[in-house]
Amino acid sequence: MSLTKLVHSSQLTIHRIRKETVYKRRRRFGFTLVELLVVIFIISLLVTLGTITYNNSVQKSRDSKRKNDLQTIKQALETYFQQNNKYPDQGTIIYGRIKCNAGLDTTELAWGSAFICNSATYAALLPRDPKGTTSYYYTSSSPNLTYTLAAALENTGDPDYCDPIVTNCVTSRKLPCQPASPYNYCIVNP
Repeated sequence: MSLTKLVHSSQLTIHRIRKETVYKRRRRFGFTLVELLVVIFIISLLVTLGTITYNNSVQKSRDSKRKNDLQTIKQALETYFQQNNKYPDQGTIIYGRIKCNAGLDTTELAWGSAFICNSATYAALLPRDPKGTTSYYYTSSSPNLTYTLAAALENTGDPDYCDPIVTNCVTSRKLPCQPASPYNYCIVNP
């Protein structure tokens, strides 16, 4: 073998070794496009599941607040009944509001305002719906000896949720009353 062939052959071998080493180094420190897409998909899936779980817990929290608010209103109405021997009227300007009927006071009370009738305070603040899209609903039957309070729950999986369009809530024994749409939860006086 001639000296030129030997030199040329060894240069080629060295060049091949360097090229393979550089390729191996790059391969070791990088990610393929498929690997990156898989990681992006997994992260997107986790974010989606986290968002859904968070939204469900927020809905359940607001529904719990609605139920507690109706109990607070119920206590104020019972105090009103003890002092006046009747429950307040149903609002006439805006249906679903509480209207005083104690003495000469015929004030219609907005949700979120104080429950004061004839200078007597029954609740420092009538609660308002936590989301604010719908208000609570109050109705009183003549001669104001019974009433119904209603709210619109968000979580359709709630055991107290009853869609009045689909189900008769009273005969199905889900609720003690039949709420009017868009309300799907109600309570009555004891």
